[in-house]
Order: sequence, then C-alpha cells, then structure tokens
Amino acid sequence: MYIKFFKYIFCFLSIFLCQEIVRSQVSSISGNLIDSNKTPLAFINALLYDLNGNYTGAGALSEIDGYFTIKDIPNGNYTIKFSALGFKEKTMENIIISTSNLQIELGEVTIFESSYQLESVDLIANKSILERKIDRTVINVSNIISASGGNAIDVLEQTPGISVDRENLTISVLGKNGINLMINGRMNYLPSDAIGPFLAGINADNIDKIELITSPPANFDAQGNAGFINLILKKGLDDGFNLNGNFSYGNGRGQNGLGNLNYNLVNDRFKINANYSINLNERKNLMWSIYRKFNSLQNNDESRILRNRNSSFNVNNLNLSVDYALNNKINFGTNIALFQRYFWVDSFSENIFNDQIANPDLTYRNAYDRRQSIQLNSYLNLKYEKLDVMVNSEFLKYNFRQPSIYDNSLNYNFQIPKNEIIDTSKETPSDVFFTSVDFKSNLKDKIILDYGFKIIGSRFENDQKVIKNNIEDLKFSGISKLDETVMSSYFSFESNLTDQLELKTGLRYEHTDSYVSNLVSTIVDRNYGNFFPNIFLSFKINDVNSINVNFTKRINRPSF
Repeated sequence: MYIKFFKYIFCFLSIFLCQEIVRSQVSSISGNLIDSNKTPLAFINALLYDLNGNYTGAGALSEIDGYFTIKDIPNGNYTIKFSALGFKEKTMENIIISTSNLQIELGEVTIFESSYQLESVDLIANKSILERKIDRTVINVSNIISASGGNAIDVLEQTPGISVDRENLTISVLGKNGINLMINGRMNYLPSDAIGPFLAGINADNIDKIELITSPPANFDAQGNAGFINLILKKGLDDGFNLNGNFSYGNGRGQNGLGNLNYNLVNDRFKINANYSINLNERKNLMWSIYRKFNSLQNNDESRILRNRNSSFNVNNLNLSVDYALNNKINFGTNIALFQRYFWVDSFSENIFNDQIANPDLTYRNAYDRRQSIQLNSYLNLKYEKLDVMVNSEFLKYNFRQPSIYDNSLNYNFQIPKNEIIDTSKETPSDVFFTSVDFKSNLKDKIILDYGFKIIGSRFENDQKVIKNNIEDLKFSGISKLDETVMSSYFSFESNLTDQLELKTGLRYEHTDSYVSNLVSTIVDRNYGNFFPNIFLSFKINDVNSINVNFTKRINRPSF
C-alpha cells in the first residue's frame, strides 16, 4: 500500500517538475538588423502581431549593434513588422512559438532604405520611439502602443535609464535619486517625495513625449543629481474644439480605475486646454511573510514576520492653460494646476522570535496621508527678428499631512507583553515662488546664444508630534522652519561647427541664502555662491549613430 502511495507521489512530482522546467524557459525572438551595406541598424522598431493582424503589445528597439530581442511571448503563430523613419517596412510571417521551440533566432535581417518622389505626394511618417539629441534623450510616448491605458509611472518604468520603486513611488535616473520634474518645459517645484504620487495621477494617453535630461545645460537649475524629466503633454492644434476621454476599470484584490478627460478650444489667437485625470487603486488582504535566520558562534536566532495589509489611494490632477496671441510678436498666458492625493493604510503584523508563538510582538497600524497643491504660472513671450524673450512668474502652494496610530504589544525577553499606543502627526505646508527672464538670440545661421536670470524663494514649515500613551514625546516632536532664496544667472552657446560636429557650452552662477530654525535656536544660516560650467560635444557618424561627450557640474541641496 505504501509503495503504491509513493508511486503516485513520485508521478505527481515528476509532472510538476517537468512543468516548472518548461515554464522556467523564457520564450524569445531575436535577430540582427542590417542595411544593404551590412551596417548594423539601431533604433528600428520590431513589433509583434498575431494571425489576425492585431498588435500584441510586445516589441523591442534594436540596439546600437543592430541586435534586438522580444521576450516572454505566449505560444502561437506571429508576424513581426520592422519599421523606422527613412526605411521600408519589412514583414516576417509564420513565426511559431511553441513548447518545443521557445527561442527563435532570425539571424541577419536586411532593412532597405526608402525613397520617395515628392511631387504632388504627401509623405506621412511616424517619429521613431527614441530620439537622441546633444543634451537629452526624447521618448515619443504617442508612438508606444503599449503605453495606452496606464499612467505616467507606467511609461517611465518602460523608459531606458529610469528605475521606479513601485512600493514607495520613487524614481531614479541612471541609478541616481533626486530628479527634477518639468511639465511642458516648466519646472514643477513639488517636494521630491511628492513627484511619484503626482505622476501616478497623470494618464499616459495624455503624454506626447518624455525628455530625459541627465546632464542639464546652463539654462536649467543646478539642483538635483539625477537631472530632469520633462513631460510634454498633448494639446489640440487644429482650429475649433474637441473633447475626448477614456476610462478603465478592473477588480482583483480591490477596485482599480483610471480615467482622463481632455478639452481643447483653438482659434487664430486664442487657445484653451483643460485636462482632468483620476487614478483609483485599492488593495485588500495583501498578505506576506518574512523569515530571517541569524547564525553566530554564541547562538542561532530565527524570526518570522506575518503581515496583513489593506490600503487604497486616489489621485486627482486638473490642469488648465490659456494662451492669447496679441499679434505675431507678442503672446501671453497662464497655467493652473491642481493636485490631490489621498492614501490610507490599515495593517497588522505579528513577529515571532525563536518559535515563541505564545508571546509574539503585535503591531496594528492605521494611517493616512494627504497631499495637495495648487500651482499658478503666468508668462509673456516677445518675439523679434533674431531675439526671443520669455518672462515667467510662478507660485506653488503645497501641503502634506500624515497622521498615524500604532497599537503595539511588545514582548521583551519573553516576559509579560508591554502594550503601548503611539499617535503621530505631521503637517508640512510649503510655498515656492519664482520669477525668470530668458533671452534666446540667433546670432547667425547655426549659432544660438541663450542667457537670462532667475530668483526662487522657498518657505517651509514642519510640525511633527509623537504622543506615547497620551504623553507627548518631546524628543521626537517639534516645529522646524526653512527660508531659502536662490538667485541665478546663466549664458549658453550652441553651434554646429561642421555638418557632423555640434558644440554646446555654458556657465551658470547660483547664489544661495538658507536659514533653518526651530523654536529654540537657529540650526542653519548659510550664504554662499557656486559656478556650474558645462560642455557638450556630439559627433554624428551617420543617421543612426553618434558619439556624445559631456561634462556638467551639479549640486545637491537639502531636500524639503
């Protein structure tokens, strides 16, 4: 009887292991794209379609050496289409992925250049997904089909060089934290920990392109080690008006919804754009366990943490812009942006040390945080024959509130558990304003000179309280204030030295006055200035390959 039982067990495990071995193999389609001269082709779109001609959402861009790989493809019969601006579209059909044929190598695939006779012919082509410029990389989001239906965080997660921490909604560029966010070329002065939640509320369908500026030129603020991310939002340019919207809804471990509504009104002189987006996310009964084991010469310790968590958040973004052209030389306008995020969490954790199941450490947490801001911007643009002048003025008011309650039952040295209730509250209002004047002069063909000045003022107050068992803990409670002013000026020179060699260089000076205090004393009182040089060189080898070299100096000031 036992022998028969173990036979069943053995058969079951054999089938299970076979399935896992097959499942562990990653399906892929790869190849090497070249032109008629055997030169590798970079940044060619390789998109995967099913038998019905529908795009599957899978695809890849060819690398500098022409190599591409499309991974994690379900079994089926597929067609690959290769396309890029300036090249004829190439189609390869009847590519079959199966359990016995998971990895397909296409070898060298030749893509031919396209030629057009532009005589009474309209030539329409889509931009490449990725464009490289002398001081930035541009991702054309409107050409990425898989970005539809997500939010800005989803798009950034697919962007080369950008890493997203989903749990904390933090963003790093090339492994560096401290990004600066721009919307339509205008700086967004939200605190760094609010940028992720803010982007989670922007619908990806409303983004035209993303500019990734890892080495900013002189006309950008010197603050931040990771550089800038500039989101260019879509705007209707045709005369008349249009209204469009979309909404998606799902239900798994809670309800999830994403919606967007966009309105445009355009005539010869007047432009109005209004956009509202909402993101709802709910997670119920999210459970996990953590096991740790510590070995030493004296003893071996083990701990197990069991957690159960319920959470939800909603993000709302409203943007309104109005632009009026007085004539072909003068236009002015204003932008209003409203942002609100509410996050709630209810969690319970149980910590068992060395199998002391009868006396575990218990923690119950109930908390929420609310972030909201209003941002007002006004501008005036003057255009002359060879000179553009842009005057900007902006005000941001931001508030962050985060109360939490911790109900703990702690077991010290396996004695009687100690119960304590910790009530924390934190409220952080801040104000930021700036005024800038920028000049752009076209000295002659292929020579551009930028110069200007800017003043930024920041006001910040942090009120934090920690109350243990109805008694305020003064060690962790207090009020701190920051008052900071940054004045800057810059110039930047850009020129095409030859048809292949491009130069951009500049110098920025910033003078900072920082004052930080609490109710008792002054903590920081600094007054200092810094120069920030930069230089960019780009050598164009051919239409798809170039060599870029740059040097920039940056500064990291204390974030608030």
